[in-house]
Amino acid sequence: MTTNEQNTTEQDSHLVRLSNRQRMFLRDRLKALGFKNYRHYLLSSPAWQETKERYQASGRPQKCVVCHDPHYELHHRTYKRLGQERLDDLIPLCREHHDQVHRQEVVSLWDGHKAVRRLIRRSTAEAAQVSAGR
Repeated sequence: MTTNEQNTTEQDSHLVRLSNRQRMFLRDRLKALGFKNYRHYLLSSPAWQETKERYQASGRPQKCVVCHDPHYELHHRTYKRLGQERLDDLIPLCREHHDQVHRQEVVSLWDGHKAVRRLIRRSTAEAAQVSAGR
């Protein structure tokens, strides 16, 4: 991957921790879909807009799965089906928890949901400690 190609994909700060293999996979998938970077896909893709609408109309959680904030973003658990996302590929996270997931050492495309589970466990344990202290 050239430096220019890497910089194009890395314009999205939460993607910089992807492995080189993951970054190349995402770059190739975006190119095949006709998008210059991930942000361009999120802002311009009719397929992504339709997927978000399908998610909102579904019976799936409509709040952050960590803190239950009703203001959420959809986190991709995988980029494998980018452009044809399944609802199972997505998890609602508030901005703070979405950023936390992507600040992990390496965000794996295939098991990024494990980072979310760790956040949920941590959040639940902290909430229990707060409740016990009251």
